[in-house]
Amino acid sequence: MKDFSKLTHRVGRITVMLALTCFTMLPVVLALYYKVNVNVAIVFANAVPMFITFATVAVCENLSYEPIIGAGGLYVACVTGNVSNLKIPAALNAIEVAGCEPGTEKGDVLSIIAISASSIVTVIIVFLGMLFLAPLIEPLFNNPIPALFGSIMAPFIIKNKKESILPVVLPVIFLLIVSREKYATIQGYVMPIFILISMAYSYLLNKDLFKNTKNTKNNSQNI
Repeated sequence: MKDFSKLTHRVGRITVMLALTCFTMLPVVLALYYKVNVNVAIVFANAVPMFITFATVAVCENLSYEPIIGAGGLYVACVTGNVSNLKIPAALNAIEVAGCEPGTEKGDVLSIIAISASSIVTVIIVFLGMLFLAPLIEPLFNNPIPALFGSIMAPFIIKNKKESILPVVLPVIFLLIVSREKYATIQGYVMPIFILISMAYSYLLNKDLFKNTKNTKNNSQNI
């Protein structure tokens, strides 16, 4: 298990760094090729709020997902995306069908296989959709951000109605109070506050579940 874990982290770190390099170099190469003058100050002014928002989510997700799908599965999932709504269910289904436990060596291997297969299937479906469904979904291209985040949020809201009330209503109320233009300039700073409030709200709703889980864990250790 120790050798498997070391090899997983070694290969995972290398592949993630290569993927990040490719992701960041694409706009640089395009800018150089088309001789576009990039205003670095504007780039950082827009990048910092996004980084603050998504860095918090990334840290929380990595800490919560790693015990479930293992390090190898997490490396693959983070590079390919759609972690919570596609990769995690694929890994958990594979582990359940195989009859093993998350966190074991067998479970980690199954997670890597399931997430990799899910990624390949996703790429094929997206490619075929691009070829044959583009005319049907063309209106979405005029509103990419609402279409993207709406499709991501919808399954969570439907599945967790109570937990979704405050995280959805609170930003909407704040938006109505400060105006859309003002909200666009400060959303990167207020989003971490909304996240912390939403976490506290979710904890209060599921306090009994957390206590039962803690008691079950303590009883298992005592046995």
